[in-house]
Amino acid sequence: PYTKLQIGGTFQYDTYLNGYAQNEATGVAYLNKVVPGKSRMVNYGIHFSPIVYAFGGKLKSSATLRTDYLQRYNKVHVSYQLGALYKLSKRSLLRSIFSTGYQPASLMQYQYAENIAAEFQADLHTLAYESYNYEIGFRTKPVNELSVDLTLFDNEGRRYSVVEQEALDFTRRGFTLSTALSLSKFKARGFLSYLYTNAWSDQVSEAFKLHPDMTGGISSSYSMFLNKLVVGANAYFYDQYVFQELDRNIALPGKTLLDCRISYNIFGEYTIYATGKNILYDTGREFPYADQVGRTFLIGVDLVF
Repeated sequence: PYTKLQIGGTFQYDTYLNGYAQNEATGVAYLNKVVPGKSRMVNYGIHFSPIVYAFGGKLKSSATLRTDYLQRYNKVHVSYQLGALYKLSKRSLLRSIFSTGYQPASLMQYQYAENIAAEFQADLHTLAYESYNYEIGFRTKPVNELSVDLTLFDNEGRRYSVVEQEALDFTRRGFTLSTALSLSKFKARGFLSYLYTNAWSDQVSEAFKLHPDMTGGISSSYSMFLNKLVVGANAYFYDQYVFQELDRNIALPGKTLLDCRISYNIFGEYTIYATGKNILYDTGREFPYADQVGRTFLIGVDLVF
């Protein structure tokens, strides 16, 4: 076995207005100045990642440790990732990953917490987003032209909603099955994904959904006339689900989107094309409060200089 070590670091410095003034005519408060000592976010980060190869190169394992000092929190946060990849044969492999995630509060969250919701100032790190992620996968190529990939995943975490002033715990788990086919003139890709999502808050004990359970899609293209003419199609679907808010439920029906494209290479890097989006004219909303979008047709020319 042999080992390779990677070392890296990050530095982030942001300055923002966080002092409020009031417009005498309208009475509306607005940001207009910097309050000394409360107008910056400074984050330092460093990571170490040893990578170990063993069993004749069949096993590749890695462990990444990252530490961040967050100046506005006066807090050091440690996150890590463990991964392994094992080649079963020349055409198949197994992989697994476990990691923790951490995302500090944004500038908007800082401003809200410091100027509007003062009770959050004593514990600003609760505004951060934390998660734990697990993933295991299998990939194989039965023949040179075909590949199949299966991934099982689990994601759990907590974030704080500044607007609703409550903690939100969530769980996401499921699988994704994807495949790719590549022939001389025909190419296709497809996937099917099941995602179980639940989230619950301090105010609502009953779990509620944020996404549809099942999604899938397929894309394909066929080339002809010396690869100058290319005809392609892309389909995507998801099943129906109910988006649950604190005071009501929003029912969203399942939807299938079909896009088509045809292009012809005139010469060199000059190509003309025609594209049709949402050919089936499914105007259902893709998520709460989204616009209802109909068909769209585009004709254009690609020029590369």
